[in-house]
Amino acid sequence: MSKEDGGQAFPNEIKHIEGNYVQQEGSPETREWEPSKTYISGGMTLRQYFAGQALVGLLANSNDITTKVTFEDAIKKGETNSNITWARLSFEQADAMIAEGGKNG
Repeated sequence: MSKEDGGQAFPNEIKHIEGNYVQQEGSPETREWEPSKTYISGGMTLRQYFAGQALVGLLANSNDITTKVTFEDAIKKGETNSNITWARLSFEQADAMIAEGGKNG
């Protein structure tokens, strides 16, 4: 992803594998050291989480005048699918939150 995503919001698995000698394929006599590894997998990024929260707020306030003006501007720019507009606005808000959060630590 080209944008800063803020890292994992809720990583759901941390797996640590201790270093070990492993046998090489096709060569039963050759063993090679494989160092310890830690994996963090799954979960959503902070950007995705923020976007989801922003979407909830936008939809809850969809009759707000600011939202109506934003949608009128989107239509003027040729954006005709309201679902895409909702998604775009949500991710713009998420990006702004990550950028602002990066300024303060």
